[in-house]
Amino acid sequence: MDSKVNNLLESNFKPIVLIKTDEKPENAIGPKSNRGHGCVMTFIGRTIKDRIPSVFEKDTISCFGAIVGLGFGNGYKESDMGLECFASFLSTGLKDAEDKERYGKIINMRPPQGRKMFEEGERIYSSYERAKNFMQNKVPYYENSEKYVVFKPLEDVDENDDVEAVIFTVNALELSVLISFDTSLRDEFGYVMTPPSAACQAIGNYVFFEAEKEDPHGILGLIDLAGRNAMRPPLKTDYFTFAVPWKLFKKYEENAEYSYLDGAVWENMKNNLKEN
Repeated sequence: MDSKVNNLLESNFKPIVLIKTDEKPENAIGPKSNRGHGCVMTFIGRTIKDRIPSVFEKDTISCFGAIVGLGFGNGYKESDMGLECFASFLSTGLKDAEDKERYGKIINMRPPQGRKMFEEGERIYSSYERAKNFMQNKVPYYENSEKYVVFKPLEDVDENDDVEAVIFTVNALELSVLISFDTSLRDEFGYVMTPPSAACQAIGNYVFFEAEKEDPHGILGLIDLAGRNAMRPPLKTDYFTFAVPWKLFKKYEENAEYSYLDGAVWENMKNNLKEN
């Protein structure tokens, strides 16, 4: 599939798409089992960089946050840690844990190299109470009826694919252009979401949530350092994801011509960058 937005943006990485399906694609990469503590962003990073499809199903995902992120239910409640201990991990760790004895046992079960992060917390939320409230009342949880979630290059999409979202991978300059383009189509402000979430959730369940709206937002991702850390350079340090539901992407495509994307300012900047 071709894209006017991508052609005008000329980003270093072409977009990828998210698809829910019951058919497992051939030659796709993905976790083989739910053992260990692997991050799905390792595979999604390869889809972005190497243009190889990645596929996920609930039974082979080892991270309960990714179960939430890819729409396979409330992984926090289903885990042996439980939602309360996850709230400790995602905030300030042992210091403010509701059940310090139980959380301490969870820390001791971690591999030595991972204990410090569990003890001190990942700090996505500033307090245990805020994390628990957010996870109980604000995080969107989904139960996919389809078995698989697939990420694949936009250029490989065909008429049989039911695309849920398009995910741009952009550097700071390209992100500036995309956001300026998005805001030029709005009558209000505040249309870019920055949820306190894992990197996979910013391209998964929050996109599902926005897709239900009449006027959906784009979601800025890779503001999660743990997710970044699972990816290879230059994605690890220099890029963001910007995920848009299919409905919003079609709006982008319809308005790409005579927009910020093909205006003189961006054209001049691109030419200057090529010359330098």
